[in-house]
Amino acid sequence: MSAYVIGPEEGPNAAVSVLDLMEIECKIAAFSGYERKYFGKNAKVSKHVEEIVRKTMCEVVMFDMTAKWKIKIVLQVFEDDGGLVAALVNVATAALVLASIPMKDYVVACSAGIVQSKVCLDPSRRETKKNTPEIMVAVKPHEMKIVTVEMKSKFPKEYLEEMVQLAMEGATGIYEEIKATVKARHEATRDNL
Repeated sequence: MSAYVIGPEEGPNAAVSVLDLMEIECKIAAFSGYERKYFGKNAKVSKHVEEIVRKTMCEVVMFDMTAKWKIKIVLQVFEDDGGLVAALVNVATAALVLASIPMKDYVVACSAGIVQSKVCLDPSRRETKKNTPEIMVAVKPHEMKIVTVEMKSKFPKEYLEEMVQLAMEGATGIYEEIKATVKARHEATRDNL
């Protein structure tokens, strides 16, 4: 996956909601392993994924500091082996941080699913079938506050707490990785000046 940020650039002059100041564009490569019929300019699944990522990112971007400015994040998927929405949230967060967009906190995501009657962290596409129960949780790691929860299908409620807890633990690990990567990138940039 890759992501890049366009902006901030001048946005609409009229009073708009925060959601109108963020645009997400998701491009899925034909060879990514995802069925092409689900993605494209007008595909419902594509728009749904973009909307989840957009609403999630709007929770942390400090639009009050970039008033009347619009931000666009372009996400490109080269391979999809499962956990697509969580991965898109994570790569969008890294792109915003590296683009120096003011944020209240990072937002990181991870998924958990039920595979062979056991809860597992970040199941792969092969492990999850059409109706395999799966949940994606996006959190603000400093507050450990849940920002977004997306359920793939119904599952017994006795699994819910364990799945959410496991996904939050996974998201915390991802946060540490993103933080270390961003720190290393900033240090390398500083050393090259």
